[in-house]
Amino acid sequence: MSNTHTKADSRFVLYLGVILGQLIAGGTFPIAKIALESFEPFTLAIARFVFASVALFLIVWLTGRLKPIQKGDWGKFLWLGFLAIPLNQLLFLYGLKFTTPGRSALYYGATPVFVFLLAIWYLKERPTWKKILGILLSFAGVAVILHAGRFDRDILFGDILVILAVIAWAAYTIYGKPLLKRYGALTMTAYALGIGTLMYLPLGTWFALKFDFGTVPTEGWLSLGYLAIMTSIFAYTIWYWALARMEASKLAIFQNLQPVIAALLSFIFVGETFGASFFIGGALVILGVLVTQRG
Repeated sequence: MSNTHTKADSRFVLYLGVILGQLIAGGTFPIAKIALESFEPFTLAIARFVFASVALFLIVWLTGRLKPIQKGDWGKFLWLGFLAIPLNQLLFLYGLKFTTPGRSALYYGATPVFVFLLAIWYLKERPTWKKILGILLSFAGVAVILHAGRFDRDILFGDILVILAVIAWAAYTIYGKPLLKRYGALTMTAYALGIGTLMYLPLGTWFALKFDFGTVPTEGWLSLGYLAIMTSIFAYTIWYWALARMEASKLAIFQNLQPVIAALLSFIFVGETFGASFFIGGALVILGVLVTQRG
């Protein structure tokens, strides 16, 4: 009985952590859009990740979790760093300048599809019918919620960049999983962010030197702080922490909660209202999560 309770408690803590991570990540879309009103994308990226990587390395060092990278893993961490910063985040931030937070959230809702396909190929996960059904239900829910966002050719460029960012994030998720046992979530995230930031540093510095930081208002700095601390440190670490405890395809389905969370935050802070499609889509997203977790 005590074993059953312990497993149930562990699962509760795990799901609670994942949902907390998604709450933080869901706020990234509207807050990044606010930040882009004050910063140009390349400067925002370098400011965000220099701050985040330095802070995260300090946390890892002070908590005694810093482990040296093994000789055979350097190439893997270089690839992870490239996926995390120059590819995923630069594509996301630059794409978001042209498209909307809602559309971006919809595309990130497709993450489980890419993770699912990569997990079958790279991690040899079993493609059960429940996982397939859950992914389809959740993605259908996201599509229902954001169906009102009609296609606009003027923002197609931004859409394509964000979709490429989603594929990079899926690859980052899958490729990092085998390293979790050796390094742990916090150390892995620190190395990935640190290496990715160093890769991006020459380009980012060139833009930052030309940027007038004196023009940035208070809300711009607060938005930057959220992206650097809440998203880059907390949400990224929670993601890898959860990935070490569940299958990649099961974790990725939670990404479909982000558009729902982003919409709720818009309602709370902006007063945006929603029709029946929001509630129908939200129910489909939650149902999809539940079905996939049982797969």
